[in-house]
Amino acid sequence: MAALPAKIQVKNQVLSRNERADDIARLKAELHLPSLEYVDISAQLELSRALKRWPLLADFTPADAHDEQPPLPVAQPVQQDKFGALK
Repeated sequence: MAALPAKIQVKNQVLSRNERADDIARLKAELHLPSLEYVDISAQLELSRALKRWPLLADFTPADAHDEQPPLPVAQPVQQDKFGALK
């Protein structure tokens, strides 16, 4: 089995997974827009859905976290059956 050249192996070790996968940072660099504001709402939506599914989690979030960000608009609420599975 052939191995990668040492130079490529070292380069891959130096770059972290986040650096290789950070498409937004690469896009900002390519467009020469370092001050471009980008908000990843997927994490916010995931947290919102988790809090709806497991209300007890709200007791473990900082009290001021809910005051800082307005609720996100959701096209359709998550529908669950009586066992918690998504419909």
